[in-house]
Amino acid sequence: MARYCEYCGSSLGPDDRVCPGCGAPVTAEAAVSAPVSSYGGVPRTIDELKAFCREKNMPLAQMRFFIGQDYPDPRAFGIYRDYDGSYVVYKNKSDGSRSIRYQGPDEAYAVREIYLKLRDETEKRRGVVRDPQPVRSGGGGKKSLAGIFSPIIVVIIAAVLAVSMLIPSGPKKPYNGYYQYNDNYYYHQDDNWYYYSNTMLEWLSAGMVDPELEDHFEDYYSSSYYHQDYGIEDFSESAYYDAESESDGDDSDSWDYDYDSWDAGDTDWDSDW
Repeated sequence: MARYCEYCGSSLGPDDRVCPGCGAPVTAEAAVSAPVSSYGGVPRTIDELKAFCREKNMPLAQMRFFIGQDYPDPRAFGIYRDYDGSYVVYKNKSDGSRSIRYQGPDEAYAVREIYLKLRDETEKRRGVVRDPQPVRSGGGGKKSLAGIFSPIIVVIIAAVLAVSMLIPSGPKKPYNGYYQYNDNYYYHQDDNWYYYSNTMLEWLSAGMVDPELEDHFEDYYSSSYYHQDYGIEDFSESAYYDAESESDGDDSDSWDYDYDSWDAGDTDWDSDW
């Protein structure tokens, strides 16, 4: 039977006594852990979340997510059960300080918070197009690019690249979810902004918002999921909420990513979450 680390979900060799992914000691439980096939729905327990991550082949240590582990070093997201029985969801910033996202008795809520952060980080990277590595020609007996492709194909590729460089890429759209800007809460759903009125105590259509929020939305993004600490009404309870526009559960598109190429340096490690 395959063995997996109970802390980060990394695969274990038959003789491993320490996880090669996160360095955690291999316990007896790892021997009976196996990946869960055809996983569906939002995980509700830490064990279910570990199984979900294994199913998606996530290299959690490389991604800097530590599931079931109180990881002490900088630049890390994690969830674990504390000695008093409470569940703790945290983020360790670049400077080593820790921001607590949630601490309490609700395991399902805690797991959902870290699950949604995993999804948010994955979705941000899906839109990133990395520059291709230059093709080297010459030495070592390797053929040049022109030697591999016919001259006609090379001309066509060059023309397509030239045209694509002239066409500006569209602006990046805000994520659906909660934003905090100038001590007010906003919610973005599809192409619309809403704000929470602290005088009327309800959500209202915002129409156009401050260009600072529109243009630098990532700086003010809180979460795609409501948190009780916001001290406002859950947007999903408002008349504006459209459930069909929300991507929830184990949506295949949300997790479509080559995790082996994950670069944790893309994460904003200086924010609270």
